[in-house]
Amino acid sequence: MTLLRQIISTFALAYASLSLAGAAAALEITVEGQVYDIRYFDDSESFNDNRAVLTNTDCSGGQACAPWWGLTQSEAGTEWRDVYWNTHGLNDPPLTDGLAYILNFGYEVIVFGEDDERIRSEGLRNFSPVQVSDIRSSVDPRQGVFFAYAVLVPEINASAFTQGLFVIFALLGWVTMRRARSEPAS
Repeated sequence: MTLLRQIISTFALAYASLSLAGAAAALEITVEGQVYDIRYFDDSESFNDNRAVLTNTDCSGGQACAPWWGLTQSEAGTEWRDVYWNTHGLNDPPLTDGLAYILNFGYEVIVFGEDDERIRSEGLRNFSPVQVSDIRSSVDPRQGVFFAYAVLVPEINASAFTQGLFVIFALLGWVTMRRARSEPAS
């Protein structure tokens, strides 16, 4: 009976950990076969506050990135903004508050003068997709303007996971059998 309890407990723990891992990534979208968790900086932060992340296109190793940076306007709009819109619509923050909040997918910096640098981006207003242009990168943060970034969601290899569970169950069985042999019979 003890072996059966341990096997059931191990299986329940493995199942619970899988359930928790899936719940952590709330704003996932799939672009070109890759799954990304879309996150955003608070509207109290400007583009310049997070320039390193918002211009980084390398998503390897789970680092924060903006894979849409450097794309054309239509690519940034159709491949990222519209996929987000079609996946989440108005159902997820920051677009659920009923105010004119904008989720920006910035793709280009345009310099108009010495102190006049602006961000071109495709955005989502809380009621529809919209092209957002000329947000000054150095200006104080704007209420309701959220800059999006992404984190690549790693794939779970089902075969490796199954093999790992098999090894855990085998070790559990081996430990249980050893204990059973070492305990004196009553």
